[in-house]
Amino acid sequence: MIRASLLLAAAVAVHACPAAAGCEKPEPPACTSWYDQFNSAYDLDGCKRDLEYYKDEVKEFGECVKKAGETAEKELKKAAENFERRAAKGVAGQ
Repeated sequence: MIRASLLLAAAVAVHACPAAAGCEKPEPPACTSWYDQFNSAYDLDGCKRDLEYYKDEVKEFGECVKKAGETAEKELKKAAENFERRAAKGVAGQ
């Protein structure tokens, strides 16, 4: 029971705060937030390239968060196992 609760807490913490896990969330290209039309085909193509780059960054960010979550879950599992091992020995002097 303790182990399941700790694993869930770690997963939520990592996914809620990926920056703390070393993952940097990318920002969308500025050109995607403008409302007027593109001034030229060159601007349109540039924004398209920026969007493709952003797409790749988002994919990398997702992979980073996933890896950080998996690492945190492994560390938490080991910590919970160590706790249970120590707790099974009881309290000194009792």
